Amino acid sequence: MIVIDTLNNACPNIDENHAGAMSGVIYNLKRIQQELDSTVLIIHHSGKNIENGMRGSSSLKASMDSVIHVTQSNNGLCSWVLEKSKDSESGIGYSYRLEEIQMEDDETTCVIKIIGSHKACEKKVSLGSNQERIFVLLKNEILSKFSKDGDMETTIKNIATQWTEQPTDKRTNLIRAIIGKLVVKGLVNTGIKEGIRDRIWITESGMKQ
Repeated sequence: MIVIDTLNNACPNIDENHAGAMSGVIYNLKRIQQELDSTVLIIHHSGKNIENGMRGSSSLKASMDSVIHVTQSNNGLCSWVLEKSKDSESGIGYSYRLEEIQMEDDETTCVIKIIGSHKACEKKVSLGSNQERIFVLLKNEILSKFSKDGDMETTIKNIATQWTEQPTDKRTNLIRAIIGKLVVKGLVNTGIKEGIRDRIWITESGMKQ
């Protein structure tokens, strides 16, 4: 296992909010994973608004096989939640505390005391009217062709021609912004898939929506 601690420290001059820049970082991380036949664990921080998840471009989360969100409250209660999992159920997690215990020769160490666990709850994600409309168009565009994913730019262009409720000159930028929000909500993923860049696909959660 190779641990990148933290992503910002490893890439100090990269604009985390720039999808193109982050795409290059992700590509190199995938190369490390493949050439060394290893697991790459990236430690990354959330933004100021924790509810929005990890900071920076949504392409980062979209390209990950698994995402574990770890938090600690003011009273010391910690928890982790499997926010995304490519090959298993997401949403499960544990609450725990870190406890210091005494060892020989006045040495101390830290152990994990599990407080409880929780399982994923099946519930639909709340979407605004525009988000709902674009999500439906995305599903129709990708799934109607019996594809598991589509080219990002081609998909945006195709659904822009169908989103007649919005002015033509504003559609593309609005669609990109809404896709970013759908990624944050776990319904859509974008990024590298099977070695090909700039792909977009519906997640397992999105298929249940």
